[in-house]
Amino acid sequence: MNYINRLNPESDFVALDVETTGRSILLDVVTEIGAIRYRGGREMDRFVSLVKPSTPMVPWVERLTGITDSMLTRAPSPDWVAPRLIKFLRRRPLVVHNAAFDIPILERFLSRRSSRPWLARRVLCTLRLSRRLLPHLESRRLSALAAYFDFEPRLEASRFHRADTDAEAAAHVFFRLSRWATPRTRAARERRSFRKEA
Repeated sequence: MNYINRLNPESDFVALDVETTGRSILLDVVTEIGAIRYRGGREMDRFVSLVKPSTPMVPWVERLTGITDSMLTRAPSPDWVAPRLIKFLRRRPLVVHNAAFDIPILERFLSRRSSRPWLARRVLCTLRLSRRLLPHLESRRLSALAAYFDFEPRLEASRFHRADTDAEAAAHVFFRLSRWATPRTRAARERRSFRKEA
């Protein structure tokens, strides 16, 4: 995985989230993938799918995500999902919240079902970026950042810890952080800070 610190928000990229059974990072099995392609700051397409795992859900993760073992028994197999996801991603830059967790799982998931290792070439992590740009926040969980930036999911029934909602939220946070990081915005924050100190 190759982290990047900057990405033009007008560029062609994919916001991505992976949900798992909830076991260790080495043993986690993918249960849902949400990938949303953006270009010019607008959503172009999305790939969202449950994935049938080989191990059962951890109970607390089932409660957290709302993804149940019964839902997953009817889900597509990893061998069906992986090639379609690879085609969707097309080596575009990825925007991910907490990429240190999601990307190694994604790389293993895709590499096992590809003729050669699949590695994420360019990854912008909104968790890392928020730590740098928003040091004053007590929490930088995706739900906390989404609330801070007034995120409203496209679908009313959406919930956090589902891959499509989390991917959409990560993109929203990225767009807002991108504006937060512009020279004009930084200068305005510095002026406000100076007035408070004065």
